[in-house]
Amino acid sequence: MHNFHKDLVAWLKSGEESAYRELYDRYYNMLCVVAYQYVKDRFLSETFVNDVCYHLWEQRENIQINTSLKDYLVKSVKNRCVNYINHMKVVQKSAPRLIDDYNKQQSYDEAFGDPLSRLITGELEDSLHKAMAALPPECREVFRLSRMEELSYAEIAGRLNISVNTVKYHIKNALIRIQEQLKKYLADMS
Repeated sequence: MHNFHKDLVAWLKSGEESAYRELYDRYYNMLCVVAYQYVKDRFLSETFVNDVCYHLWEQRENIQINTSLKDYLVKSVKNRCVNYINHMKVVQKSAPRLIDDYNKQQSYDEAFGDPLSRLITGELEDSLHKAMAALPPECREVFRLSRMEELSYAEIAGRLNISVNTVKYHIKNALIRIQEQLKKYLADMS
């Protein structure tokens, strides 16, 4: 079996697409089970396994595998899942800042009526709407339900018939994309 792993790694490094297919056929389901143990979400599990396999294919010429291919893949999937879980903890703590900053600015403008502030707020509001419109449809709907209708992750999951982890995934992606689009305003507000 050990020789098979070495042969498959060598086959991958040579760029044979059939080696990539063999990798998928042999390990995909097992790796999805490993990922699911961490994230408890089928979509995320499949996404992470696909990412790991694709990364291996993209980096095949430079990759150094000192263990068996199976051990390498399992460790890569576990690392991807743990990184995601840790990142989601950070996002959940800092996610309200964007909306809070926006709401504070809007309240200030309404209270003091400064024309420049109204102009900047209008520009910010327009940019926020454009950033939200650019989100993928399901991601946009999850974000809208969370931030505009103030539904909990569990309520959103129930309404859209998706898992709570998928809701978290969409919120994280929405925040990253929106923050990127609004970075000039966020820098001014901090």
